[in-house]
Amino acid sequence: MRVIFCTNNMPFSLLIKLVTWSQWHHCGVIVKEQGIDYVIHAKATKGVIKESLDKFKLDYPNHEIRVMNGNATDANALLGHKYDFGGAIGHYFSAWNDPEKWFCSELVAYCLDYVNLDFVGRFTPQRCYAMSLPIE
Repeated sequence: MRVIFCTNNMPFSLLIKLVTWSQWHHCGVIVKEQGIDYVIHAKATKGVIKESLDKFKLDYPNHEIRVMNGNATDANALLGHKYDFGGAIGHYFSAWNDPEKWFCSELVAYCLDYVNLDFVGRFTPQRCYAMSLPIE
C-alpha cells in the first residue's frame, strides 16, 4: 500500500515532531477509486476523512510517498471516526487509547498486514516511515 508522509513548520506540527522524534508530523494511506487517488487520514479538526491526493499535496507540499505491506482500503471502515487526542498524547504509555477514535499513524498501522490491533496506538509517523520502503 502507498503511504504519504508530510510535514510543515506550524507550531503544532513542530510539537508533534519534537515529541515523537520524527521528521514527519502527519501521514495517511492512499487509495485509488475509479482511477483517482485519495488520501485517508486522521485530521485533528475533522477526524478520519478522505480527500483527493491533489488537495492533500497542496495542503502539505513537503511530502514523500512510500510503500508498506498492508491494505489501504481497510481505512474506509474508519471514515467518520473522531480524532484520538488522548491516544496521540498518551501513545507512549498506551494510555487513553479509544478504539473508536484515531490519530494519523494509528490509522496507517491499522492497515498494515503484520500489526496486532492492540499495538496500533504505539505507532508514530516516524515509526511508520522507518518501516516503509521507497517506491521503486
